[in-house]
Amino acid sequence: MTKLEQDGDVKIIADTRTLRGTEQVLGGPMPAGCLYAPVDFIRKNPGTVQALTNAIVRADKWIQSASPQDVLRTVPESYLLSDKALYLFSFNKVKEAISPDGVISDAGARTALKVIPTFNPEVKAKEIKLELTYTNEFVKKAIPQEVREAVGIHIETAEASGELLVAFDRKTLDAYIKDAFDAPAFAANRWAIHIDPRRAVPMLDQVAENPGLKFMTPHLFRSARDLDGWIANLQKARSIEAATSVSGNAEELRVRIATK
Repeated sequence: MTKLEQDGDVKIIADTRTLRGTEQVLGGPMPAGCLYAPVDFIRKNPGTVQALTNAIVRADKWIQSASPQDVLRTVPESYLLSDKALYLFSFNKVKEAISPDGVISDAGARTALKVIPTFNPEVKAKEIKLELTYTNEFVKKAIPQEVREAVGIHIETAEASGELLVAFDRKTLDAYIKDAFDAPAFAANRWAIHIDPRRAVPMLDQVAENPGLKFMTPHLFRSARDLDGWIANLQKARSIEAATSVSGNAEELRVRIATK
């Protein structure tokens, strides 16, 4: 496609090689190249599935920070089609669409369920339980606990009164469990989150400067670095809440930052 475009043989009117183009054409992110396997195979061969997942996640993370020369040295010569410049031009066209961590998002799964039946009538969306068609459990295990500890990432969770509590250190989870949270500011039918700035902002400061996180999860590292410009303002907040709801094909995200 890139060659045809460069030679002027085609005119691009819709381009799903980019995230923005995919959302414009399909209405959301669309998982494409994934690891597929029958459920029985996964149950009988969890070690094989985990090894394949580890390799994909490592490749996804590597490619986020790899230079063009790194890519040229790594891919098989036959992929270059005797034109390194064309290959790199093509690669740069699609790089942003490559997953940074191997996770299949809920939004991507919903897009697939909406789009596939439009060209494959054998796929009956109403008969499919979407949550049973994909899993991120192997991706979560792709970064061993000892590696997370080595780069300073520690996560503890607990459930209290039907709420999931998350702490990024070993000290505050008990405090969270004892806390009395206000009623949610927004009604939501997908998820809602309540953030305590006193505890979250110092953690964001550490994340923004964590070299280990830069290597292991570059997308999260970049997000944290982007917060640098307004982290100081977050410290002035009393609470931060966000909630998302889905109605038909529309998804609404609402955020509330309460000042002291």
